[in-house]
Order: sequence, then structure tokens, then C-alpha cells
Amino acid sequence: MKKVIVLLVSAFLLMTGSNIIAGSFQDMDVNKDGKLDKKELDDAALKIFRKYDINGDGYLDKSEYMAIEGAHSRFEDLDTNRDGKLDMQELRDAASGKFDLYDKNHDGVLDDLECSSRRRPVANPLFMIYF
Repeated sequence: MKKVIVLLVSAFLLMTGSNIIAGSFQDMDVNKDGKLDKKELDDAALKIFRKYDINGDGYLDKSEYMAIEGAHSRFEDLDTNRDGKLDMQELRDAASGKFDLYDKNHDGVLDDLECSSRRRPVANPLFMIYF
């Protein structure tokens, strides 16, 4: 029985791991319209940025960025000015193009279908776009 519980909990954590850190689609949908606009995603990304900016200098160095569970972008790809650290604007710049890529119907928001785990391996839109 204990093995079954451990397996079920492990499976749940694997499926929702990034949502534990970033919040679920519903948590990020602040205005509860069933869609995520750029501001809602940016606000959620800013919270993560501040949480992992351990030294509080307004930047994420490579070790701080690598500590973000669920981040899949290469640090070097996000660090466009090549100064060895990320500021929020670099993340926003990278996110802008990715948002448009995932916004399949080009309505300026991401709905639950556009963020569906059945459509792509990373279900959390925050990690698809910002990290």
C-alpha cells in the first residue's frame, strides 16, 4: 500500500512539478476570464524572478537561473547582452516572440487549449514562454 501511495504522489509531482513553483493556469488567470494575457504571465514570471534572485541585485546569475525547477531555456540564449546575468527585460524580450508562437488563434491571449499538455510537453505556459 505504501508503495502505491509513493508511486501516485511521485507521478503527480512529475506531472505538475512546474505548476507547484509557478502556479497553475487558474492561479495565473488573475481576472478569471479563462485566458492568460501577457500581463498575467509577466506578473507570474516576475514573482519567480524575484524569488530566485537570491542576492536581491535585480538579476539572475547562471546559478540562480539554473535553480528554477522547470526552466528549459538555455541561460546563454536568454542572456542577449552577454553580461553573465539576466534581467527581467531580457526575459520579457525572449517571451514576446514565444507568446505569439503559442497564441495559435492570434487573439492576444492564451486559452487553456493553447496551453494544453496534450499539445506540447510543457503544460505550464510560464515555462513555455519565459523560462
